[in-house]
Amino acid sequence: MAESRIARARFAQLVDGRGDALPLDACCAWLAAEERSEVEPQKIFDTLDRLASGVRAGRTAVESVARLNLLLFTTEGFSGDVDDYQHPRNSLIDQVLAHRKGIPILLCVVYMEVARRIGVSIEPIGFPGHFLIAPEASDPRFYVDPFNGGRVLKTEVLLDRLEKMGAPRRADPYLRTVTDRYILIRICNNLKGAYLRRQDVEGGLRATERLLLLSEDLTEERRDRGLMLAHLGRHAEAVRDLEHYLDLRPNAPDRSRVEARIGELS
Repeated sequence: MAESRIARARFAQLVDGRGDALPLDACCAWLAAEERSEVEPQKIFDTLDRLASGVRAGRTAVESVARLNLLLFTTEGFSGDVDDYQHPRNSLIDQVLAHRKGIPILLCVVYMEVARRIGVSIEPIGFPGHFLIAPEASDPRFYVDPFNGGRVLKTEVLLDRLEKMGAPRRADPYLRTVTDRYILIRICNNLKGAYLRRQDVEGGLRATERLLLLSEDLTEERRDRGLMLAHLGRHAEAVRDLEHYLDLRPNAPDRSRVEARIGELS
């Protein structure tokens, strides 16, 4: 329990007042340390360092990606977890590094952090439903899909995917570069969903509390935290969160349901 509180405090310190540029490896490491008390963040950094020691930057973006792909997906065997995609471990960097499997966004974080250590700038791309990356120096622009073995994708291919999804067939905003803070919010959202699908309300609560550390503007997370606290029998805290949610969203579409829940808890 003490280790968990220390890890939460360290995560909070890392994300507080730093804008949108955050140390992704450290944030993901301390997130994992809160979830699993045996995790030592320094070992995560050492593993990323070791991976980076096995590759050098190329002369071009294409060459750098080819080298990184060979290292990560052929030599080291990283791949997308297609068998148990929704498992919480796929959102924890220590588990992704240990098992060489994960969901797209965590595999992208590993790729970016290894690349950063050898001086290659890789940009995160918040493509709908399937996180991607792109080398900053690429011209023409191309994208990499670590979940599928580092598959290289052209812009036209992704625009076709958007069209099939019913989204406008245009690059902006679907192929834009996103911030480190956005990445962490998306990771915590994934983790929250993974826990709640397993009826693990305490795990969902931890993820929700991290989301509120990352952004106070996520008012629905305050509501969700209140509902989870209520489920766990922490009624006074739940009422405070639910009332605060209604103060922030006086015209919330679920106002009557939230008011009814407050009445049940009071």
